[in-house]
Formats: sequence, C-alpha cells, structure tokens
Amino acid sequence: METEIETDSRSVIEERQSHTDWKTHRVWMLFNLGDRRLSGLRFEDRLSLVLEKGSKNWKRTMKFYQISNQIAHGKLLFERIDVSEAIQEFFKIRFSMAWN
Repeated sequence: METEIETDSRSVIEERQSHTDWKTHRVWMLFNLGDRRLSGLRFEDRLSLVLEKGSKNWKRTMKFYQISNQIAHGKLLFERIDVSEAIQEFFKIRFSMAWN
C-alpha cells in the first residue's frame, strides 16, 4: 500500500514539475524527487496528492496505514483484521485514485 502511494505521489509531482506553465510547475519544484522521503512529506500528505483528503477512501487508507504502523512497531491490536479482505479493499481504493 505504502509503495503504491509513494510511486503515485512521485508521479503526480513529476508531472506537475514538467508542466510547461511556470505558474503551475514553480510550486512543485520545491519537492526533490531525488530525496528518498520526498523532502519529509508525511504519508498523509503523499496520500492527499492521489486521493481527496477526507474522502471515504482517504480515511480508510489512513486507517490501514495506522494499523500497519501499530503492527510494525509491535503494538498488539485488540481489533482483528481480515488481511485478505483488507487487501481486496485496498485494490478497490487503488483503482479509484485520481491519478490512476
């Protein structure tokens, strides 16, 4: 999930940086695509480049991200998740992304 959003957000930035209209591309030049962490952009901000912030899919993706972070940092969850269901839902979200 994170990798897909990272790739898509980089594509959005790259496309905007190459825009021929200076008024459009000048702001996007602030982002250094050579920077592994996209100049410190949080996951939430990268996600907002490819999904409307606050939308149902954005909120659901953020929930998956928070759960995966809890698991990655060894925090046990009281909430159980069906991984195969989560994967299917993410693919639905993935194909709804504006950048797609």
